Amino acid sequence: STPPLRAREKRMAVGGDGVEHVQIVEHAKSEETRQMLCNAIEDCLLFEDMEEQVFETLIGSMFKQTAATGTEIMRQGDTDTEYMYVMESGVCGVFFTDEDKKTKRVNTKTRGMRFGELALLYASARSATVVVEEDAEMWVLDRKAYTAVNVQHLQKIQKRKEDLVDNVAIFQWLQKEMRQQLVDAMIPQEFPAGRVIMKKGDIGDVFYIIDKGEMAVFDGDVQLVTLGPGASFGERALLADDTRTATVKALTPSSCLVLQRKTIVQLLGPLEDVQRWCLLRKSPAMSFLSDEQVNVLVAQLTIQTLEPNEFLFEQSDPADSVYIVYSGEVKLIDEKAKQDVVRMRRGSTWRNTGELARCAKGDLVGEEAFVS
Repeated sequence: STPPLRAREKRMAVGGDGVEHVQIVEHAKSEETRQMLCNAIEDCLLFEDMEEQVFETLIGSMFKQTAATGTEIMRQGDTDTEYMYVMESGVCGVFFTDEDKKTKRVNTKTRGMRFGELALLYASARSATVVVEEDAEMWVLDRKAYTAVNVQHLQKIQKRKEDLVDNVAIFQWLQKEMRQQLVDAMIPQEFPAGRVIMKKGDIGDVFYIIDKGEMAVFDGDVQLVTLGPGASFGERALLADDTRTATVKALTPSSCLVLQRKTIVQLLGPLEDVQRWCLLRKSPAMSFLSDEQVNVLVAQLTIQTLEPNEFLFEQSDPADSVYIVYSGEVKLIDEKAKQDVVRMRRGSTWRNTGELARCAKGDLVGEEAFVS
């Protein structure tokens, strides 16, 4: 005779203790069977709001089991519970035994009906006994598979969010732990084709990273550029209330990771101050300072704007200030070397420009002021 289902050999290959090592096996099914399984479980709370990819993977992982008349599928009070069942054919009776040891039929399961779904969450005691009354064929879902598919999907989503955030220039100055906080705070949001995400002239406090789909940037009726996955917009809104300089509209059904400025302030503080703190913290000249001392220095920073070719300081000036390049480029020049003339082979000459280095956004200039 067919052995009880609860004693069947496990078909999932487990390569370790964690569900991340569970191998999900696809079991062939006709389209009619897949549709029957979908109909049977789609109204179950455990599958509510589940992404289609995850739902389809779980349907694919369900394996077929046959059981002869008289087979006990599960027994009331059993705690060795791992499986949910969906009937394809046959009949199963569901029986409940009360405190007075009286047993009565409480349900009958036929094609397209499910039972045992709580076992997908935890090993709780079975609330009833299920017995095959007519030879049955059932599709079975394993708790390990259910958990693994969901966990692995969440891990993929998390990795995708981390990659998107890591590639945003405005966040690259931040320490890894800070970026992780932003990853955890970002909220996915869906937009249908044609939806205006932000409008020129509006005050904005939300930043967007495109995860899927395409969006277009407009100035009036003129389309300026098309943005795809990985692109971001609304960065200025993270620094202060700012008027949107363009309109952005979804060209296709799209999804974005969304972050509000107030969320950054709650987690890290004002983004501009955090960026300055990170820049100072990573400077070798600052390594001997505590975080609190760096905070004091950040509070002393001011904005200085220079025109092209304007001197930030001259070689003979006292070293009493340090600068962070916020935008543009700064050249460091040795004025003495600038006067040197080097004679080349064949009589040609070359005048030394004296240029020592070029400093771009995020670079520190004048670090010797910390140690002089």
